[in-house]
Amino acid sequence: MKIFFRIFGGAASAAVLLFTSANAALDLHTPVLLDNNNHTHNTPSTQKSAPYLKVAGVYWLPDYLEKNLDFNNQTQGGGEKPKVDPTCNNLGYAVPSFVTDWSKYTYTEFLAANRVRCYKNFLCKDNFSKSSCPQWYQLAGNSCRDTRGTLYERCDPKPCPSSYTAGVGSCSPAAGYDYSSNGYSGAKICGRCLAKACPPNTATSLADKAGYVKTATSSYSGSSVCYQYTAAPCTGYGAKKEGSGWNCSDTCLSGTTTKYKCVAKACAEGSLSPNCDSVNYNTVNTSSYSGDSVCKKCTLIPCPASKDCTYGCKTWDDYRLSICDNICIECKTCAAGGSATCSGQTAACNTATQVQTASCKDCAGTMHYACRAKTCAELGQKDCNGSCIAKTACCGGCASGAVCSNSTCVCPTGKVDLQTCGWLTIFIR
Repeated sequence: MKIFFRIFGGAASAAVLLFTSANAALDLHTPVLLDNNNHTHNTPSTQKSAPYLKVAGVYWLPDYLEKNLDFNNQTQGGGEKPKVDPTCNNLGYAVPSFVTDWSKYTYTEFLAANRVRCYKNFLCKDNFSKSSCPQWYQLAGNSCRDTRGTLYERCDPKPCPSSYTAGVGSCSPAAGYDYSSNGYSGAKICGRCLAKACPPNTATSLADKAGYVKTATSSYSGSSVCYQYTAAPCTGYGAKKEGSGWNCSDTCLSGTTTKYKCVAKACAEGSLSPNCDSVNYNTVNTSSYSGDSVCKKCTLIPCPASKDCTYGCKTWDDYRLSICDNICIECKTCAAGGSATCSGQTAACNTATQVQTASCKDCAGTMHYACRAKTCAELGQKDCNGSCIAKTACCGGCASGAVCSNSTCVCPTGKVDLQTCGWLTIFIR
């Protein structure tokens, strides 16, 4: 423990001795007296002033130097020798002559008087041993002497066996390696990662192969993925479609199998839906296909043969007159007692003026009649030059002035000339 007394307000030189119990076991360097002109005075005799006392330190510091105190800084040392202030030699902190390789030592870096940076307590690092080294270490044949005056040999980690590397505790990815360990090199495990071989029919590098794609597996060989050949998927391709209605020229190789992409051909004749007029046309199959569907076309319905009817045609092809004209498609049949030759008027004879001479029934069952005109006698009249007149009438009429009486022309009374119904003139010679 260090004790620092601060004296305020005075400008005169002063010196104060501070003591601490020897039981504190403080490791202090030679006391330094500082005046308020910042001059140093070494007082080595005070270090031995009493066997049970040690001098903690004597300081006279103005306010602006209140932080000008010593410090200890334990360090592990470095590979390069630091720059040492020559003042350290005058202060009793010269670097020991055995310190030639600073990397072997730990030491204490501190500020001496006037904030001079010095070094002390040079100790060999822990990797040096007096006689033997721990397991997994070996003597390196490199000595080190320190402040305690002891000569040490350095212990270096034993090298790992051949093909093993210090500090290798695992492999990544673990699936790609076989890991093994073989002792330690110092505190580091000696490990080895041997790349596994890819499983059969797989490899880390595959050449292009027709009909196949390279697919990553879940296996590794070292850090490399193992690949295998799998048949190319040929998406959209399948078995070849048979039949003339398919075009299967687009192919894809999947493994050793050829797959096809088939497209339906257009109809070479007709179409899949010809929409035929059912009155005049039939829908018929053609010899061509579109895919698996047969192509169809419209063909004209042929006109039927006209029937030769004994009794006449009952039905004509009048619903297709534009195509099939005057085609009899159904004959008449003769009714019982009928005759195909029966004809004539169908109305009965007028009994007042006619006499029925014959009658018949046609094949449809309709009665037909034959009639003649009644004669003058049958009418109760007499014939007059082919015309019937009343029996009391005079045929051809009477001359002017004559009258018909009971079918005879007569002149009025006193008239004798039938031609003129006048007076009769007689010439005498």
